[in-house]
Amino acid sequence: MIESNCEVEAQLSPETARFYQHTLQILQRAKVPHMLAGAYALAQYTGISRHTKDLDVFVKPEDRDAALSALEAEGYKTEIRFPYWLAKAFYNGDTVDLIYRSPNGIGVVTDDWLKRSRTCNILGLTAPVAAPEEILFCKIFILNNDRNDLADVMHLLHSYGERLNWEHVLELCGPYYRVLLAHMILFGFVYPSEQDCIPAKYLKRLTERLLEETGAPPPGSIVCNGTLLSHSQYKVDVTERGFQDGRLQPFGFMTSRDLIDSTISLDDQSKPEFAEQIARAATK
Repeated sequence: MIESNCEVEAQLSPETARFYQHTLQILQRAKVPHMLAGAYALAQYTGISRHTKDLDVFVKPEDRDAALSALEAEGYKTEIRFPYWLAKAFYNGDTVDLIYRSPNGIGVVTDDWLKRSRTCNILGLTAPVAAPEEILFCKIFILNNDRNDLADVMHLLHSYGERLNWEHVLELCGPYYRVLLAHMILFGFVYPSEQDCIPAKYLKRLTERLLEETGAPPPGSIVCNGTLLSHSQYKVDVTERGFQDGRLQPFGFMTSRDLIDSTISLDDQSKPEFAEQIARAATK
């Protein structure tokens, strides 16, 4: 059991606190499997709180519609903002984000994620919160120009690094270990006196893996994996410079349709034009 972070709750307005309670009660009554994510989950592991009217909740893709229906029945307005990964619900000026995939296609909320969740107390309720390993895994890929979670990763490693299940973290990251390693190296720069927060054997293991790959022949395909970190800042590489998009099959997990649905909302007037642009880039 993770005890509630009182500092987080103290910063919530009465209206937002009631919104949190109401939302969690609705999902619990509807028996929709879910767990807290985002700023509140991070606060549980780091003690650092950010006042926000957005409540981030992880659900499995197949449970999205059940969650939306339950919230609609209680007077929430809902929308599927990005069909591939994000739906939203609104109530009295507050928002709940229902997240079921990573927008880059690498992570998807599964039964295993839910089984690994922790239990916390929040505003008098008992609720599941995503495990720190899954929170870390999601955040290391968020390096966009309008959203960058590098500091969140540094704070999580500082506060919880010694207690992380590092074998599971490595399993989650798999072939994307360089992204994890880059954050681990930066941690030593950000907190030079706190490097023991990351077990040395894992830094050594990943460094040795990197050295083994150094000097190996480059892959045959010209691919840009920068799009896995920022959907906008590497757009020029895949639309003008001849690189294949690292999010797309066979390099990543997404189809051209998935890519459109992960970046363009349903009501965006530029969606048809963007779809055509992506389709052309995918056939190069």
